[in-house]
Amino acid sequence: MNKLKEVFSNFEVISNIGYGSSGQIYLLKHKKEKGFCALKEQFLQRKDDLDSVNSELMVIGLRHRNIIEYVSLGASTRPKELLKIVKTSNEFSEGSGLDRNIIAKNGILIETSSSPNQQQSQETTATYQTATKEIEDIEQSLLKCVSTDESQVMHERNCIDFIEDQILTKIEQLPKKILHEKKINTKNKQKKKCSKKKYYYYSISKYYDFTLRDYVDLRNKEFFGDHVDGCICLSSQPFQCIIPFTGCQGVERIIPADFMVHSFSCKDKLNKSFINFLMKNVVMGIKYLHSKGLVHGDISLSNIFVGNKNDFIPKIGDYGETKSIKEADRMEDIYKIGLLWFELLFPIKTVSERYYLIKEIEKTKTLPDEFKVMYEKEAKLIELCLKKKGKIGLKEILKFIRESKNDCT
Repeated sequence: MNKLKEVFSNFEVISNIGYGSSGQIYLLKHKKEKGFCALKEQFLQRKDDLDSVNSELMVIGLRHRNIIEYVSLGASTRPKELLKIVKTSNEFSEGSGLDRNIIAKNGILIETSSSPNQQQSQETTATYQTATKEIEDIEQSLLKCVSTDESQVMHERNCIDFIEDQILTKIEQLPKKILHEKKINTKNKQKKKCSKKKYYYYSISKYYDFTLRDYVDLRNKEFFGDHVDGCICLSSQPFQCIIPFTGCQGVERIIPADFMVHSFSCKDKLNKSFINFLMKNVVMGIKYLHSKGLVHGDISLSNIFVGNKNDFIPKIGDYGETKSIKEADRMEDIYKIGLLWFELLFPIKTVSERYYLIKEIEKTKTLPDEFKVMYEKEAKLIELCLKKKGKIGLKEILKFIRESKNDCT
């Protein structure tokens, strides 16, 4: 049994829970045991998609408490289990995808999917081929009968006509669509036209309730948005009412109330010690990747996932931009750490404000004066991360976090 079939024999597809430029994410539930998994699907349309897949394959087999473990399921046409719920409106305005041979040459395993009517189509094709062969054999038999006795010829013809009628009846019972395709192929093999099959790469991992992007967006909206008159005291917040959160892709996320509670301290202020806890785990994950000779290349709030229940340990995911240290500068990850740390500490009210603020920081490599006043020590460290000149490393960042006082700001 191939890997994809094994997954669908053990898991039920619940829904589509997200999509992006590279593909879609499906929520799977184990049929017998309690537990969920996330199935990632990436359409192999361009060679860039193969590069992205090969980047993800670089982390297969790595294990660390701060990175998500993926299992590669190989490439395949889209299985029938996904066709019913796929968000075709969000899919690429596709032409055909990459050829099967090109995918295979890039070292990506190609599995056989269980697409609808595939088995029936294969059986129909086999029946057609068998019937065609039988008719050809009959025609050869007729030719051999030409030189024999006339009465013998008539007898042979009657027998052959009977057999041929049976075979033709069998062919006529085949689906008209298949017969039409076979007719075209038989008439003009050189002008044979059929659309390329579309291949997708699949990988599976444990399902995580939300990302740090979800958390920051919800926190900023509920506690620091324009509708809020100053900061709100936690004791007055109906947390159970704000746990369901619709993310930027229109998909509902569930953020545990305890996680939001831990985010604040000293009434209406962010809990810096909790932010440091999150940052420490992110940095530890990046440090592990670097120790394996890899640069993640796309560290952001959207790619940091948080575990279920009371497990608030952040885990790094989405390795589509991962490269070896020989091909990329590890300072790229440290630069992204600086931006991520800033967003965790500094509430931004709106999406547009965030866009222009981050653009300005990327351009000037300096932080807003307001932030420097609120977080003087952190601001100095973050600006060193933004310089990209190798003046700071992961060890220095971890040392700073350990030495930071567990105060609130």
